[in-house]
Amino acid sequence: MLNPKIGVLFVSLLPGFVPAGYPVTGTTLALGGVYIALTALYCGVLIAAAGTVTRWMRTPRTRRLLDGIAGVALIGFGAKLVTER
Repeated sequence: MLNPKIGVLFVSLLPGFVPAGYPVTGTTLALGGVYIALTALYCGVLIAAAGTVTRWMRTPRTRRLLDGIAGVALIGFGAKLVTER
């Protein structure tokens, strides 16, 4: 409601997905409803999983693993930068 870009998306993009012969307004509203439902489901899953993921990422073993992966990635980026002309 507070983001006008979503309104522009609904008005400009969704009518292009309305099949020929179907009412534009009703079908566009239905597509918008599907978008809202999927977004609510996605956000709900993220909220439900946040606590578990946070606890998992705070364990020392996981932190060492993530630090190691980040270190290898940074070394790889550095090596690529050194070898470029």
